[in-house]
Amino acid sequence: MTNLVSNAAKFTVAGHVTLSVQTTALDDDRVEVQIRVEDTGIGIPEAALASLFDAFTQADVSTTRRFGGTGLGLHITRELVRRMGGRIDVESEVGAGTTFTVRFAAPIGEELTPTPARGQELRQLGLRVLVAEDNIVNRAIIERMLDLIGCTFVCVADGQAAVDAVLELPSGRVPFDCVLMDCEMPIMDGYKATERLRELGATLPIVALTAHSSGGGREKCLAAGMTDMLSKPITIELLCETLSRLCEPAASATASPTSRR
Repeated sequence: MTNLVSNAAKFTVAGHVTLSVQTTALDDDRVEVQIRVEDTGIGIPEAALASLFDAFTQADVSTTRRFGGTGLGLHITRELVRRMGGRIDVESEVGAGTTFTVRFAAPIGEELTPTPARGQELRQLGLRVLVAEDNIVNRAIIERMLDLIGCTFVCVADGQAAVDAVLELPSGRVPFDCVLMDCEMPIMDGYKATERLRELGATLPIVALTAHSSGGGREKCLAAGMTDMLSKPITIELLCETLSRLCEPAASATASPTSRR
């Protein structure tokens, strides 16, 4: 889903991207999940649709030059859907947009409470969080989690913007209690942004968001000055636990943005 939504956003210069999810009962224990990602982007020529899911394939060479990418994303997406026992279909019209539809069967699970108990406790603290994440899907997921647990937040899409947001806080604004810092971002990545903040005296908790938790990933984050690390995909339970452990309530803050812990 992340790849499909990211592609839709990348190839849609104007208009909209719509994500919809619906379920249809198959029996007492299973449902069919249907995920549709619809955009009003550049569209795909009919001749290119047959090979669209092949490795290293894009609609044409000019697409690669203009938008970048290797063409591996859709191939990987199809393989993941296949391994789930599902299928992916595409409909497109040049100049009008594209719709990808993913269908797969899934077991019916137990209904979950919207927030864990610790999330209810965090709601009382009024934490203010800076989110540095360039992927729009990941950012939307984190925003939703923070909203559920009662945090206020500001979002930026690169490391330099994160540094500026922490250090150039407008007069009268409450300092951030924590930064959720994606490690891989344009302009300045999360590692360099953290190093820069530490060099300038910022001591607030900085939590790395990374898909590379193995192979020395944690050590690299800590060496850059990050306080802790969350591995993607992030769960609301782990987010709550981390914020509870590291943060103080913003309501009681009297320190400057560079002196919070």
